[in-house]
This record gives sequence, C-alpha cells and structure tokens, in this order.
Amino acid sequence: MKVRRRTRSLHVFLNAPFDPKYKPIFDAVVFAIIACGYEPRCSLESSDSGTPRIGRLRQLINECDLSIHDLSRTQSDENTGLPRFNMPFEFGLFIGARDFGGPNHRGKTCLVLAEHQFVYQRYISDVAGNDISMHGSDPHKAIASVRHFLRSHSNASGATRIIETYEKFKIELPRLADLPQFKYDSSDLHFKDYVALARAFLAEEGWSIVTPSA
Repeated sequence: MKVRRRTRSLHVFLNAPFDPKYKPIFDAVVFAIIACGYEPRCSLESSDSGTPRIGRLRQLINECDLSIHDLSRTQSDENTGLPRFNMPFEFGLFIGARDFGGPNHRGKTCLVLAEHQFVYQRYISDVAGNDISMHGSDPHKAIASVRHFLRSHSNASGATRIIETYEKFKIELPRLADLPQFKYDSSDLHFKDYVALARAFLAEEGWSIVTPSA
C-alpha cells in the first residue's frame, strides 16, 4: 500500500449541499477525491458547536489549496420559501482568499459543478464564462469531473476505473462498516466515518491513499 503524508496541497475543500437528495452525488465526489490521492475536507468534519460556522469555513479555506464547489442547490427551500445561498457564499470566500489572501493563497484552484447547463447563470451571473462542469445529478458524471480536475494536479487513475471501484465500494460498505476496527452503522455514517471506510477499502484494493492527520 502506497501512502502519502497529508499536506496543504493535498487538501480539497468540498463546498456542496448536505441534503438527502444530493447525497448520492456527495458520496461519489468524496470517494473520487480520496481515490485520486487527496484528502476531502468540509464543514461536516467538525461538530464543535462552540466555534461559529464562519470560523470553521475560514480555517478550511485557509488549509486547502484546491476546492470543489457544487452550485446545484440554490432554489427556494420547500419549507421556508427562501433560497439557499450557502454554496455561492462559500465559493465567494474561496475566490476572495485566492485573489486577496496574499502569496500563500494565490495558487488556489477550484472546480465548479452545477446540475444543468446555464441554469446557474440565472442566480450567479458573475460566473458566466467560467468553465462549469455539469453532472446532471449523475454520480458517475460527477466522479469524472472531479477526476479530470484533480488529474491536472496528480497522476490520478482513469475515471472509468474510479467509477468501477466506487460501485464495488458501495456493495462492500456494510461489510467494511462491520469490521472490528470500525463497527459503524452503515445506514447513518458521519462524514469522517465514510472517509475512513473509503480509505480502508481503497487500501484493500492497493490504491495510493493519503494518511489522515489531525
């Protein structure tokens, strides 16, 4: 098993919806990040209620040179009737850090995802003209987009291999969760649990992974 130490350049900040309908895309993107040899980071990794959310976001963005932003979920909430601006806001924070954060942040790069072509221009027209990757709510397309983005930064495996391995991982997930070193509830995994299981599976399959660190 090949292992690489986690460094800032290997951190990928994931700015994406957390709702149940989006979960198939979220899980696929997280797996693809790990399969490409990187460390996924997102606000779900911390449950410290004593730290304001904006503080956690600042820390994550500071620690990540790479990021993935999915702008698919900005429609009005069914319960409140209000739009959700968290994803565009976090995207803006990352761009602001890159452009105004000084020399340590100028190398930041990002992938922007959306569900359908041109729809995002209706609610965030400032990104018009940028290279936006569309996944159409298809986890396999999302994996391919993530792989192509991270391929420019590493020697990642092909998208087809990652997709095939991910489908195998989904089948093996209950078995992995029940291993003595885990004993997780596979139907209700914390973000860090899911990441640990994905790492364990890829290690079994002989993939290169990044060692976790505090």
